[in-house]
Amino acid sequence: MKTILSLFACLALLLSGCKSPETTAYKTIATTAQLVDKSMLAWGDYVRAGKATADDEKRVKAAFEIYKRAETSAQRTVYTIKTAPNGQQDWVTAVSVLTANSSELFSIVHQLTTK
Repeated sequence: MKTILSLFACLALLLSGCKSPETTAYKTIATTAQLVDKSMLAWGDYVRAGKATADDEKRVKAAFEIYKRAETSAQRTVYTIKTAPNGQQDWVTAVSVLTANSSELFSIVHQLTTK
């Protein structure tokens, strides 16, 4: 879990550079989505191998749906970075929720696939 959080912290630093806040935000969302996609591909392999229970599948599906809502919220928040009075703070909150939810999904998939 600490490795995942460290990855997101490094990602944020690497992406910030001289780019606009919006560019950095979109790259953060896209990179998170790529990591989730890879995790879900591994999960799909695990399910196809017949190793997942119905409860396992429900648990991962629920975590994925929560992550997707956070991703959608983060995407919408990008528009407020420059336009809303609290846009920057709204983005910080949205990316924190996105990170927490994607980390939870990674954790669940890892826990289930390594038992």
